[in-house]
Amino acid sequence: MKHLVLTELGGTLMFEIAPMQLLSDNKVDLTKLISIWALYLHIWDDYSNLCQEQYAKEKGYCEDLTGGKFSFPVIHAIKSHPDDSQVMRILLFQIHSLADTLRF
Repeated sequence: MKHLVLTELGGTLMFEIAPMQLLSDNKVDLTKLISIWALYLHIWDDYSNLCQEQYAKEKGYCEDLTGGKFSFPVIHAIKSHPDDSQVMRILLFQIHSLADTLRF
């Protein structure tokens, strides 16, 4: 999960910062800072989707679960209750449903 976040969001942030750094005298390696920032933004997004009513209205409540995505809250739920397979069954159902709709 962490690798996925760092690859997606971290790569995007580095892509935006690298050109600015080329034009600057500041050559400090920002990779670690960007990695931490990307993780923070991802966790904030997941948390906001669950706890902020307006955010959930705009994006859809618990859209990671209904979209079949392994977000931080979903992974926490699975790891915290390994004997309860309900969350995993929902994810697998969503993934299979999405695959069925994408077939031609």
